[in-house]
Amino acid sequence: MNNQPRRPAALRSRPAGRCGLAIAGAAVLALSGCGSGDDDGGDRADRKPSPSSAESSPTPSPSASTTDPQADVRAKVLAVYEHHWAEQVKAYAKGDDKGTRVEEYTTADALAEVLGNVMTLRQAGNVTTGQPRIAPEVTSLSMDAKTSKAKITDCLDITNWQTVNEKTGKKLKRPPQQLNKYVLVATAEKWGDKWLITKVTPQDRRCEPAASSSPRPPS
Repeated sequence: MNNQPRRPAALRSRPAGRCGLAIAGAAVLALSGCGSGDDDGGDRADRKPSPSSAESSPTPSPSASTTDPQADVRAKVLAVYEHHWAEQVKAYAKGDDKGTRVEEYTTADALAEVLGNVMTLRQAGNVTTGQPRIAPEVTSLSMDAKTSKAKITDCLDITNWQTVNEKTGKKLKRPPQQLNKYVLVATAEKWGDKWLITKVTPQDRRCEPAASSSPRPPS
């Protein structure tokens, strides 16, 4: 297996779904728009508001490291996931991946997903503002196979992450059926000495994170 992620030969734009929706790095954003004007960012009417959550870091405490022999590996996986998110947020904010390091944290397929949606944003004349909030956990870790693999379960909160028209600055309205907080399931593999995100899949399930934080930029 090639130990370095390959940049795709051509960017793949994902087809927009209902009302111009697309998966932007697994965040369901109104990339091509369902209208203009302010959006209150609320969930469905029958959804209860979530309680406020405390900031947290996925870095394990010293005591956790001594009780969990895989704590260091889990921390590395979570760090790559956070960096992956931080870099793609930068790309969506300007409608361009230039000047970002998104390709350092993904395999070719996952990178194509992000770049395809950056292209969708750019072609629609839109960008994003604000920050999503994430609350990832490593829920499965396999170190016995030929390729080490990890599963990450996240609760993504896009309440304060908005799609706007770049020229007018107007926020695009979100479809009423769109959840602002929902489950993501990501997979990661260790290629050589690096963990890389291979896939991120949104789930149509609302979630309430016990703790969340904005994706941290790489150090």
